[in-house]
Order: sequence, then C-alpha cells, then structure tokens
Amino acid sequence: MTSREAPGGDPTRLLVLERQDVVRIAFVAVTAGLTWWAAGESRRTTVIFVGLSGLLVGGWPIFKEAAENLAVGQMTMELSMSLAIVAAAAIQEFVTALVITLFVLVAEVLENTTRLTGAARDSLSPRRSSTRGNRSHYGRHARSFSRGASCR
Repeated sequence: MTSREAPGGDPTRLLVLERQDVVRIAFVAVTAGLTWWAAGESRRTTVIFVGLSGLLVGGWPIFKEAAENLAVGQMTMELSMSLAIVAAAAIQEFVTALVITLFVLVAEVLENTTRLTGAARDSLSPRRSSTRGNRSHYGRHARSFSRGASCR
C-alpha cells in the first residue's frame, strides 16, 4: 500500500487507503450478499460460482500473506483466517467463508489506514516526571511496590 499525507496537513498521520482495497471489500460484500440470497433460493450452482469468485478475489491477499509468512515459519492471523476460510468453503459454507474474508479485509485496511510516524509515536509514550529525578509520572517506582502494599 502507498502512503499519502492525510487531509489537513497533519504530518504525523498518514492516509493509507487504496482504491483496490475498497473495490475488493465491496466485491466481497456484494458476493456475500448474492451468495446468501442464492442459498435461500436453493440455487446451488450460483452459490458455488459466486462464492468461489468472491473467495478468490477477496482471499487472494490473505492467502498470499499467509503463504509468505508460513514460508519463513511465522504463524500469523492471516494463516489462522486462511484455515477458517478454506474450512468453511470446504463444507460449502460460502456465506460464512465470505463474511470471514470480509472481516479480515476490513481489519487489514483499518490496521493500515492510519500509521503514526516516529515523532508521533514518541509523543504518545509514557513520560517521566522531570521534577522527581528517576521517579515515574505517578511519583513512585513500580519496583518500590510490594505485594499487598497500598498506593497512598
């Protein structure tokens, strides 16, 4: 995904939302709705065709990232969700598989939509009080507390 400066000129926030992500999410949402409708009308061929097309288009980035992470020995959310999607599709629960795919795609976009730069991240980190030397913001070291001690 590419980064662009957010509206308003705030340099600490980057807008990372691409058209292909929006189109992919919309496509999966529409295919989930069509699959749900076709399942209610007992149109098995339509359910399979529309469901598989939605899973191929929507699931591609999920499956690709899962395979890349698996190749280097990492267990990620994409791998877990890929297993859930494939399992649901294997038992022909295409609506379920598409809804899982939709949630994963939306989660990925939300995760990547706004990123903080290093300066903003540093400004959000806990600060130490400068008036009390090496004491924390609350006035006491965490190490000075013992089990059962009061905070007075």
